[in-house]
Amino acid sequence: MKIIALAASIATFAIALGGCSTIPPTQTSWLAGTRWAITDVNGVDTSARSDFAVNFSETRFEARFGCRRASGRYSLRSASNGAPEPIFQGSDAIISGQACTGSFAETVGPEILSNAGLSLHRLADGRVVMLEPPTGIALRPL
Repeated sequence: MKIIALAASIATFAIALGGCSTIPPTQTSWLAGTRWAITDVNGVDTSARSDFAVNFSETRFEARFGCRRASGRYSLRSASNGAPEPIFQGSDAIISGQACTGSFAETVGPEILSNAGLSLHRLADGRVVMLEPPTGIALRPL
């Protein structure tokens, strides 16, 4: 939760400085070929759950949020305000399944990843925070 709060402060400051419009997509995706544990969804700790994970190919993502799944396309683009963090945009997503525990993270996680424009913040320890305040998802590499 502290990571999401810190990233929210950083993103709010960056947006205040320069807006949120974008320029053309980034040329390559550093997410391609990676797999991540989803450790936090909107401040809800999911780090103990092995069934919260996301895989990225060059242009697609496949995620599991407990009993719910989401798959679709994504793109990365640069923010025009000069912020170094790329913007992740999910699209054309298919979401399936019902929340098996009824948790908030299972309910909203697939929709956030599939529809929100999220700035990507790479932390020094290798983790990534995907953020569009007040919404956020934290990832740990697998």
